[in-house]
Amino acid sequence: MRHSCPVCGGKEIAHVVYRDVKGFDLVRCGSCKVVHLSPLPSEENIRCIYSQSYFRDSLEKHGYLDYDQEHAFINATYRRRFRRISTLLRPRDRPLRMHEIGCAMGFGLDVGARQFGWDVSGSDISAYAVERSGALGYPAVQSDSLGRCDLPFRRPDLICLFDVIEHLPRVHSFRDWLSGQMAPGALLAMTTMDMDSFWNRFLGRRSPSIKVPEHLTYFTTQTLKVAMGSMFRLVYASADIQTVSASLLARRILNVLGLRPSQWGALRSLPTVIPNGMKLYVFERT
Repeated sequence: MRHSCPVCGGKEIAHVVYRDVKGFDLVRCGSCKVVHLSPLPSEENIRCIYSQSYFRDSLEKHGYLDYDQEHAFINATYRRRFRRISTLLRPRDRPLRMHEIGCAMGFGLDVGARQFGWDVSGSDISAYAVERSGALGYPAVQSDSLGRCDLPFRRPDLICLFDVIEHLPRVHSFRDWLSGQMAPGALLAMTTMDMDSFWNRFLGRRSPSIKVPEHLTYFTTQTLKVAMGSMFRLVYASADIQTVSASLLARRILNVLGLRPSQWGALRSLPTVIPNGMKLYVFERT
């Protein structure tokens, strides 16, 4: 177990934000002011979380109830995000090269290739996820616990990092590696929680954004800008909107209320669009 900040490596704690959340505290770093888990799990323990069961977890201990079952809704979320990102892309005389870090089953790669005409590749900490992405016909490689890998495409025009940065145990090391993979002017699109959002403030420690121990860092727009440093310039930020099944939404509400989730089979096919306490950010490599 480590007590250092996953963003700056500092060991000074300004104060405890939430105490004893599943055996961990959420604390504010005295140096960079980001909120993070304390103590941090070891990188070996972090890697163990992302097995095949992470994507199909009937007990909802970690990860997803059933990632495959939400396929159509996940695709709808990807399409919405990609449409917004597309407005920021520069014209080019060749297909855009996109790499997704944390690509899971490759659903986003498929949307990017089939509906937007991009050349795509992916990476994920989970060997199972990499296998599934590769089965769709897209280049995919396994990353280390810090999110780093040998990119299949050199110097991609766009790197996507959806719901990933909060999982990384050393954000500063990842950022430095990432900056070396991108040419000036390339875009980095990411989603992560905004702890300043209304829903996260209202729900407090009951917020679905607080997932222990897999979420290590809890950002606001300001602390994320600090984390990305001078190598990345924020060019876009907007509330993220997610499409989920009505059954998943019902289960999330029950979990927030501390009630036992039930099976909601009749609601599985009904799409629901919800604000999720997160933001979509786009940074430009300087």
